[in-house]
Amino acid sequence: MVREPFKLSIGLLQLGVYTLYPKQYGRASNLKEAIIEALTFLGGCGTVSEVRRYIVSKYGNRWKDIGTAMADLCPESKSSTYSLKDRVLKRVGRGKYCLREMKSTDKPTTMKIPRPRKVKVDFFVFRNADKILREKGLLDEIKGILESIQKLDHIEIQNEFLKKGWEVEKYIFPEVAWKWDAYKNKVAVSIEFSLIDAVHRDFLRAILAQKRGELDVLVYVTSTSKEPKFRNVRRDVEIFKEILHVPILLVGLT
Repeated sequence: MVREPFKLSIGLLQLGVYTLYPKQYGRASNLKEAIIEALTFLGGCGTVSEVRRYIVSKYGNRWKDIGTAMADLCPESKSSTYSLKDRVLKRVGRGKYCLREMKSTDKPTTMKIPRPRKVKVDFFVFRNADKILREKGLLDEIKGILESIQKLDHIEIQNEFLKKGWEVEKYIFPEVAWKWDAYKNKVAVSIEFSLIDAVHRDFLRAILAQKRGELDVLVYVTSTSKEPKFRNVRRDVEIFKEILHVPILLVGLT
């Protein structure tokens, strides 16, 4: 898949808010880029621990001293080796930083922003997935995350899981670059808003992951109105049930 470069949202810029919104983030080439990517993913602001968790989940332990680098990316740093134009962060609290361009306290004066609406969530339980998730203490957490979503956006959904301590972009198997969108305690989350064939691919990966002892439940998130469509995925779960022994919590967002 070709990853889109970062883009500047003109509409939000007019409101005094800076945002980067690629559908899928590319690969940062240095720690500064990784920090900016993480903060963008977190909505523009985040703590050192949140940024570190994002970076480690995607890049591993490639970079050290993330907290020091974030402090050095602020204009007031006395020991920073970054040029002033590269110091893109501002410290807003103890261990918390924002992108300098983001003005979270600004109020728009030229247009009215409508109150966001939460999506409607439908569930289909396959092979007692809800019981297993409840035993793991994750069922209410997952429902809370999904019920807080305001639009069908892959990155926003991943972001909400990340805030709750889930790993994002988690490698499924060491020998290939396949990834779960989120992962915690042998529970994988896959978000699919494109093709029904991608669902079948994920079924196959889930079967192998379960056989290797790395997957207890698959949480599959899709749309009720767009491909691959909740009802179609539910149908195919039933069709594949003879060989599909992975407990699945299927989620349809409207």
